[in-house]
Amino acid sequence: MAHEIGHALARHTAESMSMLPLMYLQFILGMESPLLKYIFQFAFNLPFSRSQEAEADHIGIMLLASACYDPSEAPRLWKAFTAFYADPEAGEDELELDFDWISTHPSNRKRERALDGLVEAALEVQRRSSWCAFLQKKVLEFVGANTEAELLHHIRAAMTQAQAEEAQANSTAALRPRRRNTIAAIHALESQEMLKIILDDAAMADGEKQQVAAASA
Repeated sequence: MAHEIGHALARHTAESMSMLPLMYLQFILGMESPLLKYIFQFAFNLPFSRSQEAEADHIGIMLLASACYDPSEAPRLWKAFTAFYADPEAGEDELELDFDWISTHPSNRKRERALDGLVEAALEVQRRSSWCAFLQKKVLEFVGANTEAELLHHIRAAMTQAQAEEAQANSTAALRPRRRNTIAAIHALESQEMLKIILDDAAMADGEKQQVAAASA
């Protein structure tokens, strides 16, 4: 967006209109041969277009910095474009070749290098923008405060959970002896009941034997 604003600020559309007299001259003189068209295209039109694109890049990165954005992202963008359009089977030597002389725009590699050389100047422009430094300070303070508050919240939540787990562990440990004592008491009662049943059965058996002996006599 900053690049396109740069075109508007530099009045590149109006500059392009200044090339119309050459086109009219070509038409008036009747120079309609394909060769002359190519000469006009490569000698005037394409270089003029590339110079406008380079100027728009220059203005754009300065606008980017003035608006409090990181200007170093501009060359990274064109580096990414270079990598995206690169042939995986091509070597580094082929990547170094720039065929922008047949294009209306500079090559991605050339734009990357040009913008990379403007980063320091753009950062200086950004440092001179006092409102930008003020805004950056406020943003960092806001982010730091929220990060600190979130960190404290997580610490408190972790401490509360640890305390709850410790209390539960202590409660469980305290209940274990009571549980063991209760189980032992139940076992003791069961043993007494079983002994009583056995003794009763034995007494009943003795009584029956005595009755049988008496009846036989």
